[in-house]
Parts: sequence; structure tokens; C-alpha cells
Amino acid sequence: MLPESSRIGVHVLSSAFSFPFVRLSSDTFLTLTRIRGPRMGALTHVAVYVRVSTEEQAKGGYSLEAQQERLGAYCRARGWALAKLYVDDGHSGRDTRRPAYRRMMEERDLWDTILVIKIDRIHRNSRNFMGMMDDL
Repeated sequence: MLPESSRIGVHVLSSAFSFPFVRLSSDTFLTLTRIRGPRMGALTHVAVYVRVSTEEQAKGGYSLEAQQERLGAYCRARGWALAKLYVDDGHSGRDTRRPAYRRMMEERDLWDTILVIKIDRIHRNSRNFMGMMDDL
């Protein structure tokens, strides 16, 4: 069992496929919540992460603005506080060296939860996703 300060709870709206301990869907919001002792029961602080890698994605309904709007509305509906917005424009989801992604991971003391519109916005393969989960 992991220590209280490093356990991870995961909440998603629906599921289409799964990893051993995380249920995910390629077409739903994904939230990854770190459960930490001092802030348990307090207001949830959210890191909102948005990314597009191509102009075509931006035109296909996944523009940075559209992602920000939908994720902001989701936070407001749940009563969550936006800790920080992280935006990677023109970076591949297969690359973990994206500037905003790296900054978000370095600033993890600022937030309790990561919120993305779809799993492929944060990672394009399960190896990188599992590496992120290990880091959290």
C-alpha cells in the first residue's frame, strides 16, 4: 500500500477501455486526483491541461479554446478551483518533453487533480501514461 501522501484516486465520467487500475474513455473527461493528507476534505485545486498538435485538430472541435471552455464549465459544476491552466500548442502527445506538461508535473504541489478533455490530450500511449501515474 502506498503512503497516504502518494495514493492516487481516479474519477472519470464513463469508461470505454481500462488499464489495470484506471478506467478511461477516449471520448470523455479524465480526472486524476492525488489524495493528500493536509488538503483532504478541502476545496479541490485543479490543473487543467489542454493540447492540440495540428491545425486539423483545432478545427475538428478540439481547439484549445473549446477544451478550456468545456473543462472550465466542468470545474464550475463540481465546485472545483482552477489552480492553473497548462497549454501545449503544436506538441505531440507522444512526447513527454512538452513545455506545459513538464511545468505542470514540476508544479504538482499547486494542484490535487489533473483534468483533461480526453486521455489522448495528455498521453498518446499507455507507457507514458503509466509513467505519469508512477510520478504522481
